[in-house]
Amino acid sequence: MVRFELFHKSLEQLQALIPILKANGVTAVNLTNKGRNEPLLESIRLLQKEMPGVDVCQHFSVKYQYQRSVEQTFSHFLSFCRTAGAAKILVVSGSGPRKGLDAVQCVERLAKLGPAPLGRVEVGVAFNPYFPDAEAMAEERRRLEAKLRTGTVAHLWLQFGSDVASLEKGLDFIAGLDPALTHNVRIIGSLFIPSPSLLARMRFRPWNGVFLSDRYLSAVPEADAIT
Repeated sequence: MVRFELFHKSLEQLQALIPILKANGVTAVNLTNKGRNEPLLESIRLLQKEMPGVDVCQHFSVKYQYQRSVEQTFSHFLSFCRTAGAAKILVVSGSGPRKGLDAVQCVERLAKLGPAPLGRVEVGVAFNPYFPDAEAMAEERRRLEAKLRTGTVAHLWLQFGSDVASLEKGLDFIAGLDPALTHNVRIIGSLFIPSPSLLARMRFRPWNGVFLSDRYLSAVPEADAIT
């Protein structure tokens, strides 16, 4: 199944995307969480109203959803997952310093609640195989194992990047894990649909944790060739 990741800052922007999604037969989408006070619940409900049967995976950034304490933030996470109406929730730590709760700790706490604490809602986590720094890459792998060890992960989302060799090493790492950790875990890759404006944006204001080569960013044909 092909999914489309949507970036919008308001319900009006999302509403404008819906005719495009319908015209192209899109049936599965991811909704990002890249800031505080974003209309997450409202966005899910708008999509479900306008596109009945749509498969929504809502991202939940612990950084941007942080409440006054670790306990309140985890309680907010549970409440959000149970009431959002999305079939899938992708929990991510968010960039920058962590405030005492991150994606690893979220799924670890979730595991302590017993089997199926969120009912039919599936929880996913992210993995970035593209870190150029060996120490950072080792830490990312350690964190992935910790997430999978909880037994609460239903899907694993691979970060987007342009280094094919790093992607292959990341996939080999996952394949080499204890099969008990990855049993029934779906692995989902990510592709960027390049355009001149998006490449320009990534050259001058790259997203944190997204590693793209100079060749990839040089022109759309080069980006297409790497993709």
